[in-house]
Amino acid sequence: MINVYKKYNIYTFDRCQGSEPPTIRALDNRSIFAAPFSTSVRNRINSDIKERESFRPFAPVATPKADAKYFGINAPLSSPMYYILMTVSVKDEYRNDLVAIIHVDGSARIQVVTGDRKP
Repeated sequence: MINVYKKYNIYTFDRCQGSEPPTIRALDNRSIFAAPFSTSVRNRINSDIKERESFRPFAPVATPKADAKYFGINAPLSSPMYYILMTVSVKDEYRNDLVAIIHVDGSARIQVVTGDRKP
């Protein structure tokens, strides 16, 4: 079952399987989908949805192919990358485009997703 919630024109989703109850943790199938291109989007989600400091970036979700394009990642991928446990450098040419996900040091805490893994 997928539940969709809307607050301030921002949608959040959670997915439940079988008898699993919905949870509040992102790694437990709750996600906020937003464009990573704008600090105003980041600030609005932080203030209106998550109710936290506006400077906090979001952890992007990306496929292995996108990881290689946008981030300084060397294959093979390490296990912590599947669980938002590592920061990696955002490639210089994409730093102005991905402002909502970048930390002040130019890194991002990414989650790698593949079709055959569930975080």
